[in-house]
Amino acid sequence: MTKDDFYVGYQDRAPVSVGGTMRRVAVALIVVAVALAAGLTAEQDPFNDAVFEFLEVKTFEGVLRSDPVPMLEVTRPSSEGASVSSYLLVKLGKHGADDLVDGREGQRARIDGTLVYNGAVTLIEVADGGVEILDGTPSSRAEPARRLLGSRRLVGEIVDSKCWLGVMKPARLKTHRACAINCIAGGIPPLFVVTNGDDADVYLLVGSDGRTVNAEVLDFVGESLIVTGDVAMMGEWLVLSAEPTGFTPAAP
Repeated sequence: MTKDDFYVGYQDRAPVSVGGTMRRVAVALIVVAVALAAGLTAEQDPFNDAVFEFLEVKTFEGVLRSDPVPMLEVTRPSSEGASVSSYLLVKLGKHGADDLVDGREGQRARIDGTLVYNGAVTLIEVADGGVEILDGTPSSRAEPARRLLGSRRLVGEIVDSKCWLGVMKPARLKTHRACAINCIAGGIPPLFVVTNGDDADVYLLVGSDGRTVNAEVLDFVGESLIVTGDVAMMGEWLVLSAEPTGFTPAAP
């Protein structure tokens, strides 16, 4: 008859057999945890190159625009003279900037805010009290030309522009749906993101005949959709004009 080792937790040392077993179990659990973490990491989609310059407040000067969404039109030097870029405007938190440009179309302004950018497009998160009108007279500079590209059938997803352009990563699909809904409901302009076969994302500002559709697209956020609408180019921004009533789920 053998006598099993018995260990009471308050004793200084465990019996050799018990201690050895626990060490083997602990090592095995660590190996499994590391392998599981590595596997899950490998399965994640890589983050895009979006940047949020958190806490880096800068000053910008330009012309306020409201079409298709609140923007600051900024003149930037280039090798060929001067180029114009349109920076999308939002406020702190989950709030759009419609009230900042309301009644100020074409006026010159100085804005304090934080840059958010992804590729060729840029957004400014405007600081509280960060808008100073420099000249109440509308600028004589013409609005950016809208170059029509025709009707397109697109497959993609509705996201909120602020998070997608760099404030959050990842900022798409069901994991980000609740946040995106709150942002869009608060006035953040929605984007329609199309992922091509080569994984190069194309994103378009979403509207319909010059009106905002934030409230109408909330039920579609974070879902794979088929959208047919007219596409135009305004500066560096693609703009999609489509009626949300025509949005349809994409086949799984």
